[in-house]
Parts: sequence; C-alpha cells; structure tokens
Amino acid sequence: MKMKLTQNAIRRIDGQRIGLSWLDKIESVYSDEALHMNWHTHDAIEIICCLKGIMSYEFYGKRNVTLKMSESLVIPPRCRHRLSSGVDAPSRRVSFLVNETPSLQPESRLGVFTRSDLADIRRGLLNRRFRQTAFSAHVRESLLRLGHFLHRGQRLSRQDLCEIRVLASAIILDASRDAVQTEPKGEERMFDEAIAWIERNYAHEVSISTLIEYMGYGRSRFFELFKRKTGLSPNEYIIRYRISKAQEILSSGTATVADTAAQVGFADPAFFSRTFRRLLGFPPSILTSAQTH
Repeated sequence: MKMKLTQNAIRRIDGQRIGLSWLDKIESVYSDEALHMNWHTHDAIEIICCLKGIMSYEFYGKRNVTLKMSESLVIPPRCRHRLSSGVDAPSRRVSFLVNETPSLQPESRLGVFTRSDLADIRRGLLNRRFRQTAFSAHVRESLLRLGHFLHRGQRLSRQDLCEIRVLASAIILDASRDAVQTEPKGEERMFDEAIAWIERNYAHEVSISTLIEYMGYGRSRFFELFKRKTGLSPNEYIIRYRISKAQEILSSGTATVADTAAQVGFADPAFFSRTFRRLLGFPPSILTSAQTH
C-alpha cells in the first residue's frame, strides 16, 4: 500500500536557522512503508541522498532515475518530478534545497563559503543534474548524524545547530564535485562499507543493529548478503576479525592477554581466551610465553 508523506515521517530545518542564508532547507524522511509523492517543482536546486531502500523518481521529458542506498541525485530548479514509489521499504533519505540565486545576506550568513565559492558549488551541482552517483562512507556517516539531529525530538542547542551547519556544508560541497555517472554494484559496495565499519569499530562494543542501521538494509537482507559474500554471519566475522587483531598484538609482545582482550573489544578475558583457542587451536598465553623465551 502506498502512503503519502506526512509530517509524522518528515523533519525539516530551515537554512536561516542554522546560519546559512543560501540554503533553503534540509529535509529528513524516515518511513517503514512504501512512499509516494505527487508531481511538484522547487525554485531551488534539490539534492536527494538515499540512505536506505530503493526510490524511483520520475521526470517530465527525462528518463526515470532509481536511487539505491548510498546514491545521490541532483534535480535542477523548476523541474517537474515526483517520487513514484519506495519499492524497497523501509526507506530513509535526506535532501537539501540550495537557493539558485546569490544570497543578498551579509557574508557572515554564508558559513564557510564566499559568494564565489557558492557560485562554483551551484555550477557543480547543475553539472550533475539527473545523474545517479554514489557517495562515500564518510558522507553517509555525516548524513546519518544529520538525520539523527533532525529526528531526535529534542530542542537543538547552539552547538547542535553549529554541527548541522558544518555537516550540511560539507555534504553539499561533496555533492558539487565532479563525479562519474555510476551504475553501482550495490551488493559489493554494501560489503565494502560493512567491512570498513567493522574495522573502524571492532575495538568497541559493537551492536549489529547499529551496523544494520548504518548500512541501510533490512536485517534479513543484510544477513543474507553478508553471509553470501563471507560465508559467515556478521557476528562471527567480527569475532574472527577481533581474534586476528589480537594475534597481531600478542605476537608483538606489547600487551598481556587481559590487555589484549580489552584492546580488541572483549570485556571478559576468560571468554576471549576460550574464543581464541576455539578459532586458532591454542591459547593466547602461548604467544605471551613465547615472548619471554
């Protein structure tokens, strides 16, 4: 069943509120159901970033564009378009409306950009119009953080507004850069981003739910794709990666077993030792003993 967007699914913030007169607004949409939007236009340049799901956009006189996870799309001003469906629900997106004409506000309202910077950014965005392009894992993290600010339902502090201003400026600058049109291999990118996330976070308390939210896939779909690629569940992959890092640390002779366990994300040294032995066939103490001889 299609559902028209409601205010309950959308959070917005005006550019003026975060100190950017050249930015009309930022909009973040979360939905657990397939979405549909009527034909409409904007007087600003629209940047749409897909964080979760699959979204099909229709244009008058142009080919349709289907956005997948970690892809963005630039729509020029006054272009009639609509979101025809969210074929892979739940979905999540963040979009920006960048004013087409130069701001008449003082330079202090332009954030980190000068007027000439903004002219270059607008030109760069328009050069990418209607082009389906992939954005980096770093940009994805920034988009997720920005969305969390907008949806958390609490009063935003001055520091929050400052961070939103910085995040939005960096994301829009990235979107304006030259990029080659892509036909992304979603599953390969999903795997690469998931592995990169694990490598950044393995030493901390890792939540698979947080990883799944970061990746933007449904839980069952994510587990299916991850196991197809690695032969392991995400949990088992993380454990094996931690043990491999522990083996490196212990072999260097720079830490005890207990210290190593903590460094690679195990809260219980005894559980670490049992897991180490299960996977490698010998206890971690053998490596520390070898360093003393």
